[in-house]
Amino acid sequence: DAPQSLDVITSRDIEGRRNARDTVSISGSDNGRYRVRNVLVDNVRCYDSSLRGAVEVSDGSEHITVRKVYAESSVYAVDFQDHNHTNQINRHVVIQDVYAVRCKHAIRSANHPFGHAHLTVTDLTAQECRLPVQLSHVNHLILANLRILDHDSKDAPISIDNCHNVSVRDVTLEN
Repeated sequence: DAPQSLDVITSRDIEGRRNARDTVSISGSDNGRYRVRNVLVDNVRCYDSSLRGAVEVSDGSEHITVRKVYAESSVYAVDFQDHNHTNQINRHVVIQDVYAVRCKHAIRSANHPFGHAHLTVTDLTAQECRLPVQLSHVNHLILANLRILDHDSKDAPISIDNCHNVSVRDVTLEN
């Protein structure tokens, strides 16, 4: 069976308050049998998500654009992940204009080394976040215009592990 896809989906102007899960979740399913492609998520606001955050991109998502995300007092603003199945590869994901306040992460990846590729993160601000940028297992990773504000943790503000072809530019750490 060849993977099937859902195509051209747009989600705009979504707000979640005190959600236990993600405000927006973009996810394939059935161990990678279904893919999600060509999605635009625009203007998501998340407050007090106890277990997750504003946006999750996972499990076989391709050609995804996530922009204008605000998260406050949540686990993360954006999560890039798989659920440990080799078919759940995420590719060609652009994340722009993220602002996280008092979250554990502004962006994180909870993924495995299956071939995730082409992740671009630009214009990200993390204020008072413990582990602002924590990314792993991504080929062709671009990070640009990152601002880490008021980072008060012994952990590194930016962690990149097992990523190849990485570009990092215009990083500002304040306080």
